[in-house]
Amino acid sequence: TPHTAPLHSASRFHDMSVDLEAAVDAVACADVSDERRREGLTTVSKLLRNLVNAPHQEKFRQVRRSNPAIQERLFAQCFELLKAAGFEESGDLLVYREDCGPQLQEALDTVESLLLSIGGPVAPQSSSSSSASSTAKASVPKRSPAEEKKALQQRQLEKASQDAKKAQASAQEQLAALRRQRAGRYQEEQDTALAQHLSGRDADTPFDPISALNTSRGAVYSFVTCSSCGSSLRYNSATTAQAVLCPCGMLSQPVHLR
Repeated sequence: TPHTAPLHSASRFHDMSVDLEAAVDAVACADVSDERRREGLTTVSKLLRNLVNAPHQEKFRQVRRSNPAIQERLFAQCFELLKAAGFEESGDLLVYREDCGPQLQEALDTVESLLLSIGGPVAPQSSSSSSASSTAKASVPKRSPAEEKKALQQRQLEKASQDAKKAQASAQEQLAALRRQRAGRYQEEQDTALAQHLSGRDADTPFDPISALNTSRGAVYSFVTCSSCGSSLRYNSATTAQAVLCPCGMLSQPVHLR
């Protein structure tokens, strides 16, 4: 059975980030020794790393809680951390049914950051980048759980800000493209209206682009601007009147009626 992402992935990603923060706090404050905490976080990191590197292998999508090795290495808060990362309870198993997207990578990064803050080892990412990665991570200063929580919140705020900027830029680009498309379409319609005017029986009369455009569109109304007050006046294109009366009292004569 293929693994499908939930319909409301954006809201789930936000909820997962909140749950992940609470789970990290719980692990950091758990009543266990530092050695036990490091062992638990190292195991969680390896489980998540295996899933990130090989998302299609079913064995990495399941964690059996009754497994002696798992029971020995993980304490209660570690299981909550796995569930916050996306695993779901299914009897004795914790099962990961989602697509392995950015939320899983963020959970892994958070676990490894917490592991670094307490001086624990971090699983290598790959053979090609392990040397550079270990050198970079070795230079990261040790931070307390409170400092790591603050750093996580800062990363989340920066990511939200970047996403908002990208969305705004995308909306502006779409609006600009729509305006260009409409301008091009309007110019094409004006050219068509002019061609129809020049090929018609009124070719020798003055050309009113707005009236001609309305006629080509099948519109029954046209507009004229009052020369006195500047108001736009709508009138029936088929009228036999010679002028349009503005509420200000000024008579305006459209070009095609002159």
